[in-house]
Amino acid sequence: MTTNKGLWILLLLFQTFNLFGQDYKHYTSLKKALNKKDKVYFLHLDNKEIESIPPDIANLKNLTYCYLSFNKLKELPNEIGELRKLKRFTVHYNQLNSLPESIGNLTELEWFQADENNLIEVPNGIGNLTQLTHLTLVGNRLQRVPPTIGELINLQFFELRANDLTELPQEIGLLVSLKFLSLDSNKIDILPKTIGDLQKLRTLNIKNNKIVELPQEISELNNLTHLTIDGNRLTTFQEIVLPNGLQWLTATNNDIRKIDNSITNLNSLTHIDLSDNRITSIPKGISKMKELKNLILRGNEIRQLPSDLFDMEKLETIDIKNNQISEIPGSIKNLKNLKYLGLNGNPINDIESIRKLLPETTVDF
Repeated sequence: MTTNKGLWILLLLFQTFNLFGQDYKHYTSLKKALNKKDKVYFLHLDNKEIESIPPDIANLKNLTYCYLSFNKLKELPNEIGELRKLKRFTVHYNQLNSLPESIGNLTELEWFQADENNLIEVPNGIGNLTQLTHLTLVGNRLQRVPPTIGELINLQFFELRANDLTELPQEIGLLVSLKFLSLDSNKIDILPKTIGDLQKLRTLNIKNNKIVELPQEISELNNLTHLTIDGNRLTTFQEIVLPNGLQWLTATNNDIRKIDNSITNLNSLTHIDLSDNRITSIPKGISKMKELKNLILRGNEIRQLPSDLFDMEKLETIDIKNNQISEIPGSIKNLKNLKYLGLNGNPINDIESIRKLLPETTVDF
């Protein structure tokens, strides 16, 4: 942990140094900073064992970058809202139970990170931070996201992993600039239909929740390239529910029993991992997925491979370990780019014949 903290501090110093050059001093003592007041632009107090921040911090009227991570803060003074020129504010790894409502006064803030605290809720004033592009609240105890979140029209990166959320507000669909959304490891059982309004979204991570089915509106996410839905309660992919531009799909550790034929229309997909489900067959027509490089289906109940699978020239990885496959057809030799074939845990007898057909491939059995 100490090494990680050191690297984190060096990274922050490097970033701000490169952005603003050598004309601004980086203060690492709050006492010294308060003696300079209007001349303080960068305050780096990470890893200082600090237990409280005095109200006097409001005197740093020109403070632009403030780093308070890896301390022992249990609260922030209400006066933090007086830092009207603040653009970047990080309070990782503290013991904060709440954020002051005055944080909504930081209307120039572009980057806010409060990971690994004890936050139960986000103040409604968060909606005033309309310049915010990056918001991470990982590893807290958040039970709700306020509807005012929808006012963050410039937000591009939103990380809510490892909280206690059971739902999202409908207003999530108003985040018109959002490109990355992570909801990993919460208790969400349904996604709002308005999620389909996130037209700039490229990455959606909703793994380790309680989702039974995906809303049809996900198909409207025309720029979505990465979808991660591992560790939920899906039993199938509804027809035409996935956007055609999807490149990366993982849905391991669900209860999926059937892959609908419509999945073969995802002709931009390069990686699919549906391991540890209850899938019994691979749909015919899979060869239409011409960009597919990695097919990972280990830990299912598949008995047979479709013949057109061996027409997929770009396949580099096939991992079908721990299924019920007893035979691999000789046409597998057509996969000239295949680098890895995982067959462990299948009732295959003549493995040496397969290795002879694929002399350049690692065959794991």
